[in-house]
Amino acid sequence: MQINYYFHSLISKKEKEQAKSYLEEKVSVWDKYFNRSTFPPKVAFEMEFLVRKKHYRTEIQLECSLGRIIASAKKHTLFEGIDAVADEVKRQIIRQKSKLLTLRRRGALSLKKKFTVHRGARFRKAKISD
Repeated sequence: MQINYYFHSLISKKEKEQAKSYLEEKVSVWDKYFNRSTFPPKVAFEMEFLVRKKHYRTEIQLECSLGRIIASAKKHTLFEGIDAVADEVKRQIIRQKSKLLTLRRRGALSLKKKFTVHRGARFRKAKISD
């Protein structure tokens, strides 16, 4: 999975490295939800420290076969922000996949209806000629 990192000012190198390693752990769980051969997912991770409010603003944009999934959070610590955003993205991935599966099932059922013969249908018996 390709991950692009964007860190705004006032974030130290140590925090950047910690955030990268922690995010890679969280994102590695998402691999099981995607078919990587057809459309490999791309992740854009953005982090900013808001000085006045003393919060970390974290945002993840995931572009995949399901579409674009965006989640953001403002938390007091670096790891709380990453946890909140990663959980939100996972929920959205599961929701999108279940929507696709139900649409596929409904489509299959409607096709099955169109191609089946009704129970009450009567057929003429063919006359056998000698």
